[in-house]
Order: sequence, then structure tokens, then C-alpha cells
Amino acid sequence: MTGILLGIIGAVAAVGGLILGRWMGRAEGKRAGRKEGYYDALREQTGQVDEGRKAVAKGRDAGTPDDRLRRNDGAWQ
Repeated sequence: MTGILLGIIGAVAAVGGLILGRWMGRAEGKRAGRKEGYYDALREQTGQVDEGRKAVAKGRDAGTPDDRLRRNDGAWQ
């Protein structure tokens, strides 16, 4: 009788451990995915800021305001 009871308790513990392990693994995966997405967005934003700064610097060194206006004349349509 004691052997059967110990077997049942062991089986329930094994199933509970599997369920708990899968649940914790899924939570860890979600956490890692969110963190990776956050860092990807941060890298992308940094790249966009750098590109914008380069464009502004290039635009400021592009000559006189009249020349810039002539070059951009057809770009706004």
C-alpha cells in the first residue's frame, strides 16, 4: 500500500515538474524576446539619429541657400 502511494506521489510530482518547467521556460523565452526587441529598436533608433545628423551636416555644407533651393525645387511634389 505504501509503495503504491509513493508511486502515485512520484508520478504527480514528475508531471507537476514538467508543467512547471515548461511554464518557466516559456516565461524566460518571452522575457528574452522582449529584451532582444528592445535592444534591436534601440540600435535602429541610434542608427537613424546618426543618419539624420549626417544629413543635416551635409545639408549645411551644401552651398548657399539659393543653390539648395534650386536643387530641392522639384523634390516637394
